[in-house]
Amino acid sequence: MHALLQEQAAVSGDGSSFLAWLSFFLVLGYEIILVTTLVIIVLRKREPSSALAWSMAVTFLPLLGMILFYSIGITKVPFRLKRK
Repeated sequence: MHALLQEQAAVSGDGSSFLAWLSFFLVLGYEIILVTTLVIIVLRKREPSSALAWSMAVTFLPLLGMILFYSIGITKVPFRLKRK
């Protein structure tokens, strides 16, 4: 795939084709991470209001919302407490 992109960039001369592919894959990766985060929010949050609030934060403030969710939004219960 990389060789194909280099060949296309060589044909066009300015590398715009490579930048188009690069931006496509960056946006695709970002969208996959965004959807995965939303699925994790819906599956892990027990209270609907909490899940809705986190979903809105991630949707309307994507980068900041994801950083906040992964840093303070996921409740981690120690193994000993899970068994009881």
